[in-house]
Amino acid sequence: MTCNYPCYLEIPRDIEEKAYVWQEYARGDENVIEGTEINKYVAGKMFFVKFGSGKYDTIWAVDIFESQVREAPQIIGYLLTDAVNGFPVSFYPLSLQKAHENASLIDFDMDIIQDQILNALRKALGNESDKIDTFRLIDADTSIYRY
Repeated sequence: MTCNYPCYLEIPRDIEEKAYVWQEYARGDENVIEGTEINKYVAGKMFFVKFGSGKYDTIWAVDIFESQVREAPQIIGYLLTDAVNGFPVSFYPLSLQKAHENASLIDFDMDIIQDQILNALRKALGNESDKIDTFRLIDADTSIYRY
């Protein structure tokens, strides 16, 4: 994928299987053998996609649902259009950046979960629960709170 234009490649199952410790994480419906475990981990096909036109631009792994594989050129075309304006991550679709941002546990949601975990730890530590608060006050890198 060192060409000077955006491109994509569908990854064959046998190569995808080599990327996983357990092959069932790459076994699609086309490889299910009667009497064996059903496919419960794979819902699509993997593609490698390069959205940039540079020889060494990042190659991204993109999964497309099995039912939509015939539409892969169109789907990847939409992603390419979105990736051209993919700031702040160059040549990464802005819609996927936004989806990741919305799926991430950050800010208020993360504060709530972290408080619940810390309260459970305080309860488990009993008389030594003050160590949790001491630990929270130790911060190795305060610069992460600048933005």
